[in-house]
Amino acid sequence: MQRLSALAADRLAGRPLHLGGSLLGQQAASGQDFLDHRAFVAGDDPRRIDWRASARRQEPVVRRYRDQHASDWLIALDRSASMGVDGTWPLAVQLAAAAAFVLTAHGHRLLLALFSDRLDGTAGPGRCPQTLGAVYALLRASSPKPPSNHRPVRASTDKDTPLRAGTDGIPAGSRPESCLSLTRGRRMLLISDCLRADGMSDALAVLSAAAAGVELIRIAAPLPALAGDRLLVDAETGERRRLLCSSDVVQTARQNSMRLFDSLSERCRRLGIPLTVADVGQPWEHALLSHLLERCGNRQPQPLGNAHTDAHAETP
Repeated sequence: MQRLSALAADRLAGRPLHLGGSLLGQQAASGQDFLDHRAFVAGDDPRRIDWRASARRQEPVVRRYRDQHASDWLIALDRSASMGVDGTWPLAVQLAAAAAFVLTAHGHRLLLALFSDRLDGTAGPGRCPQTLGAVYALLRASSPKPPSNHRPVRASTDKDTPLRAGTDGIPAGSRPESCLSLTRGRRMLLISDCLRADGMSDALAVLSAAAAGVELIRIAAPLPALAGDRLLVDAETGERRRLLCSSDVVQTARQNSMRLFDSLSERCRRLGIPLTVADVGQPWEHALLSHLLERCGNRQPQPLGNAHTDAHAETP
């Protein structure tokens, strides 16, 4: 995490932290506030060591300063029922926790919001260790919301396959618009599977107009191998539908999934929203670093692994 935080330092808007030392007077005049000390590490400029604090601590430390341009951030994490399928939720939580660590480590003010079809909970705002602790506690205590009718999804031995919402016009339980009141003056990092009938196109437009900026990490799971007579279960509504999964049906599902991703990518491009697609088979470090590179324009948004084929049905 410390290494990832260091890599993120020059990729976060405002470059909120500055290492001080002998330049204290100059930085105070430029409107930067003292934040705290941290241990001296290899690569730091020795001229920036705070020698008095180092003598008290019996180890070399450097000053850290918060720039007046430090940003307020909102991490909005989708906990709708479809996020509970195929390892999507653990990856989303890891990404939210890592992003929170990186942002607070660089002096940004952070607010975490969990949402489904409504705003479900918040932690923060703040930039202190206590805020980060509250964020972690909320993430640990949270889980995806059950389907709206609370019908349990039976085991795969009954040939049940969870079917994510966002297909065939079924209403999706994911409404990031419920976080709209929290976006004012904040940059927003949205972490979601984006699986609803409109591909979140309308929501992204609304949020982009209200927030200081919007960024998106889409969590994607591969389409499972389906064959024969299957009982599909919608992960959001609990609706069940028996379907003969022929090769034509599977191919149509893959094409629909690709269209959903292409539509989302185009919408993000038009709105200027950095987009990263994180496959559940990839380490969270890979996904977060990819996003940091994408937000700096170092690459075009690309799906990781099998992210194009993730949408309509999944194994439990």
